[in-house]
Amino acid sequence: MKSQHSINSRRALIACDEPSFEQSLGHFYEKNGWEWLRIRDETSLPAALKSQKYSHLLIQAAGYSEKNQKLMLAARELQQHLPVSIIIEKYDPALYCNFFEAGAFSIMEKNEWLEDKQHWQEHLEAYLETVESLPPSLLHLLRPQSFGYLTGNSIRVQRVYRLMGQVMNTDRSVAIYGESGTGKEIIARMLHENSRRANKPFVAINCAAVPENLLESELFGHEKGSFTGAVKDRIGKFEYAKGGTIFLDEIGEMSQFLQAKLLRILEQGEFEKVGSNTTQKTDVRILTATNRNLLDAIRNERFRQDLYYRINVFPLVLPPLRLRDDDVLLLANRYVRKLSEKNFCGISKELIHFLREYHWTGNVRELENILQRLSILSTGRFLEMNTDIEMPTLSENEKTDSVQKYMPVSGISLAEMERQYILMTLDACGNNISEAARILDISRVAVYRKLKQYDISIQK
Repeated sequence: MKSQHSINSRRALIACDEPSFEQSLGHFYEKNGWEWLRIRDETSLPAALKSQKYSHLLIQAAGYSEKNQKLMLAARELQQHLPVSIIIEKYDPALYCNFFEAGAFSIMEKNEWLEDKQHWQEHLEAYLETVESLPPSLLHLLRPQSFGYLTGNSIRVQRVYRLMGQVMNTDRSVAIYGESGTGKEIIARMLHENSRRANKPFVAINCAAVPENLLESELFGHEKGSFTGAVKDRIGKFEYAKGGTIFLDEIGEMSQFLQAKLLRILEQGEFEKVGSNTTQKTDVRILTATNRNLLDAIRNERFRQDLYYRINVFPLVLPPLRLRDDDVLLLANRYVRKLSEKNFCGISKELIHFLREYHWTGNVRELENILQRLSILSTGRFLEMNTDIEMPTLSENEKTDSVQKYMPVSGISLAEMERQYILMTLDACGNNISEAARILDISRVAVYRKLKQYDISIQK
């Protein structure tokens, strides 16, 4: 169900100095049910934004001029969460970096927009739905710095934002799923900091990092003399977190004995310290995270089914970076800005190509690692690829079983194998790009790039 500002009532502002392209932009908006208005500079904004509600500002930019800078600043002052998109003639590292730093929602080359404008529109609609679904008190979450590893405007990240907005002010248990490096603890902290428990403790513990024989004491505390080395009483994480939130990372590694004690807290809000017969009450919100499939663990009798249903009240799945094509450049440019000692002006075209195509098995941690490595050897104005250091070329988690099914009897090139596999996937899903992207485990944008790379045309 759409909000009161439905797609059919959306309006856009266009700042474009090229009449023919302005008409193309306007026609595209109209085709998608939008109204649009031409503006020339920042002086036109106040009257426009006061007379109507606008959902988007699109600027065609020849460069990062004072005019464009003023236009963006004025738009943000008048309507804080108005997304501003930039279309440039050709890639310029400094231009990208400056516009991202100024808070641009998206930046695209003109030809790139013409080829993939429908995906760009879906991307924009997802952001607007997020803005409209979040209560005013939570709109600050859309600031790029708010989510750390989850910074981004991609459709998958917008979905996570919307789900977080729905569960933040409740006491429901949230199970956060995601690969290593996707930002599970960051999300847990954000859920706590924007809840009614924000002024109480947030306690995080990695269940896989504490030896099993010590984890019970860490979580529930112990009495003096309850075991060798227990020379004094100690409070546990659940007692310390009373009134606040406890985050149990890697909960899939917890023993079944401790799972039973955790289940009792979830059901009755009570526990005993190690070595004590006194039952204590506690009031905590429990957030959990894992990168394991807990349903498989249940089938293998390593995880309690009753506990699973208690912690999995509200599952939140964090997308891996390889499925967030729209966010890679944003994250990379923000990280480059942190490298202040080198004062880079942006990222080279060659490196951009690598960042977009790489599989990112280590997610944002791996992205930061590679950028930091390259920054050591880059000496110019831009962060660049460097052949003097070994760069990863193949994904560590390739789906070898799937590949082997299509291995040819006689050798063919890797490129031809990839082309054939894409063709078979498209055929299997009736040329549905979204479904092909899901099967191939890449984004829609990446599918379109592959189609162009291998000169594949499809019938829609």
